[in-house]
Amino acid sequence: MEDQDDQTCLVAGISVSFQTQYFYYVNWFAPITLLLSIWCFVSNAAVIVALLRSGIKSIRPGLLMLCSLSFTDLLRSAMATFTVSAFRLKHLLNNQVCQVYSEIETMPMFSATTITFLGTILSLTIISIDRYVAVRSFTQYKFWVTWHRALVACIAVWTVSITSGFVREVAGQQSTLKNVLLPAISIPSVAIIVILQIMTIRLLRRHNRAVADMMEEGNAANPTANTANAAIERRLSKITTNVVGVLALIFVPVAFINILTVVTKTKYIELLGPVLSPLTILWSSINPVLYYRGNEKVKQGIVRLVKCQ
Repeated sequence: MEDQDDQTCLVAGISVSFQTQYFYYVNWFAPITLLLSIWCFVSNAAVIVALLRSGIKSIRPGLLMLCSLSFTDLLRSAMATFTVSAFRLKHLLNNQVCQVYSEIETMPMFSATTITFLGTILSLTIISIDRYVAVRSFTQYKFWVTWHRALVACIAVWTVSITSGFVREVAGQQSTLKNVLLPAISIPSVAIIVILQIMTIRLLRRHNRAVADMMEEGNAANPTANTANAAIERRLSKITTNVVGVLALIFVPVAFINILTVVTKTKYIELLGPVLSPLTILWSSINPVLYYRGNEKVKQGIVRLVKCQ
């Protein structure tokens, strides 16, 4: 099953037999991950092109931030496609496992992984702030969240992400900064995302109840308005569930395992890698479908793109 002489990817203190079987069998995710990566690349590219066809300055601030998030998914899919096709499938056929990691470690994969990871987290952060401001102060939203401010926020996201990736790449293997940098940025960001998502949905529900009460008191019930408000609330609830669920399923465990790796100085994060990649690609593949179903501008842009209009 595995070349027993090659144990470079194994974690000390855990049964060698268990790890060799674990790495071997999770490597069978490779064909599925490759197919998902191709779909992820094509679909996210379609979303970005559909939004940018009319010019970047014509995009609303919220959709500009959405482009930033789609671009992180695009980069992740491109990286996963290359990694899976060039390494995992080859060594799956050769019944090799640890050799995959030794070859991947010769490439700047840590840098690319950090950039896409933080790019996703920070893009979700600015999108969560944008949605909260839109619900909290909808009358002043257009004055506070302008196109130029959204662009500055996106540039800041990518500046922090690329800088962090570069720092992790040039830092030594035993550098504390390399192990601490990712959790130090991602954990507070995740906390902000979860808090703002929950606060946004609560504010929207409170607003909808207030509007309904005012209509009842004035004997001017408007079923159409109530239905529209309820539809917006349901859509935002689904988005909140999706975002918080993904953070709980993927990013929180990554941060926890990373901290455990730093504290114990044992490479537990290596065990998470083969499972994490298919999960993140799966989520990145679902996102374009959610954009298509939840945003009319994205839907119309993709339809025109498919029809070559």
